[in-house]
Amino acid sequence: MWDLAGGKCRGVLAVGADALPDVAVSPDGRWAATLNNDDRVFVWDLGDDPVLGVEEFRILANDYDHEEPIQLGRQVADSHPGDITAVSFDAQGLLYTVGNAAISWDPATGARVAQLPSSGERIDALALHPSLPVAAIAESDTMRLCRTDGTELTSWAGASEDGELTADLAFASDGRLISLDLAGTLRAWPAGAGVS
Repeated sequence: MWDLAGGKCRGVLAVGADALPDVAVSPDGRWAATLNNDDRVFVWDLGDDPVLGVEEFRILANDYDHEEPIQLGRQVADSHPGDITAVSFDAQGLLYTVGNAAISWDPATGARVAQLPSSGERIDALALHPSLPVAAIAESDTMRLCRTDGTELTSWAGASEDGELTADLAFASDGRLISLDLAGTLRAWPAGAGVS
């Protein structure tokens, strides 16, 4: 963790992995989540002071080659089915793990909150609305819009006219859903309409 104003390292998150495929920070800056290359997800309480946030997850680095304190995270999402490919936070601060399912977790307790509707196939992309409790999921050739409590709002097949898989999703500030397929085609979808 870096102090951007001073340009100094304030602390180290002890992730216990060679690589981190993904990392996310909650909108309020309170929580961080890391995805290790072995599908373990850890939650970090950054609190008011990223190093002093949660005492039981912090140790002093005696045998580490840095002087900064090391903060230990708490593992969550151990009941997520299949491989986990991404972590993300929604506007309300819930943590999402994505793989063959999209599941939300309470970062404070580690409790599972909801599973978003999906076919059980690998989810290619997930977008979380920046202010509403709404998510968009792309898997194979199907797109789904749902509430973050797991209630499906709408879905449509044939999301890509040329049969390409969706590479990424994002919500625009006006509520439209933007999709990018593997061929590089961008599409704008009216929120909830299911048509481009």
